[in-house]
Amino acid sequence: MQNLEIIEDEESLAVQLLASGELNFSGRSFPEDSQEFFAPVINWLNEYKSNPRTKTVANFDISYFNSTSSLHLLRLLQTLDGIHKAGNDVLVIWSHAKNDELMADRAAEMHSMVELPFEIKII
Repeated sequence: MQNLEIIEDEESLAVQLLASGELNFSGRSFPEDSQEFFAPVINWLNEYKSNPRTKTVANFDISYFNSTSSLHLLRLLQTLDGIHKAGNDVLVIWSHAKNDELMADRAAEMHSMVELPFEIKII
């Protein structure tokens, strides 16, 4: 399985998906066509779930995402939840700035929608 890397721009996240099981998402997400942006990420993760590593760690350091991006992020988390429920070790680490109440609320909301080990980190 090959790694997937997407370089951040003004509207889109930086994404680094490593076959070793480390998944990194950072930046802001409000792409004009979120379906097009997230399609390769979802495809990669669907391939990964057929043969996941012993431990998968997903790091989210997102400073903003719009409603359409939230749907895709939830879909990513649900896929990770499926990997976890299949008996694999999965950890989500969601970071947000200390005074960013919006992102704190959104992290808590995302956490409430899945049954994954989920660590919310204040930076």
